[in-house]
Amino acid sequence: MLLQKVCVHDKYFRKIAKGICKSKSVGDDIVQEMYLKLNRYDQTKLADIIENKAIKFVGVRMIKQLFCDKMKRRKTHISLDNITLIQETIEADPREEVVEQALEGLYWYDKKMFELYVYDDHSMRSLQKKTGIPLSEIWQTINRAKEQIKEQI
Repeated sequence: MLLQKVCVHDKYFRKIAKGICKSKSVGDDIVQEMYLKLNRYDQTKLADIIENKAIKFVGVRMIKQLFCDKMKRRKTHISLDNITLIQETIEADPREEVVEQALEGLYWYDKKMFELYVYDDHSMRSLQKKTGIPLSEIWQTINRAKEQIKEQI
């Protein structure tokens, strides 16, 4: 009887579930699981929720939680039966050596800033945050280093 009062909001729950799950079929499954869970719920608590008009809130929370639980349960299996290992010797790129030699000719500050940007995978903004150096200064330094490297190559 109480579940019938909850089912009045079925379209709403299915719309929300589809938005969360990004799939109509998965969303429909989640809504059905929500109904099963509400059916096992303490009927006096369910009656209070319906009476306080909080059923939409509780339903959406259950849908979200059920979807998160479903994602946690999903396992990824990788078969290693048909995988063969390929071993190759990778030769050093001669251009890297030229760039390394060009870096040696840079001013220490330009060289360090360029290395942090290129080799340590820092963005200019992260360098700004970590060092306190203005973004425009970092941009000018890195571009100056790039131009000097291009000239030497």
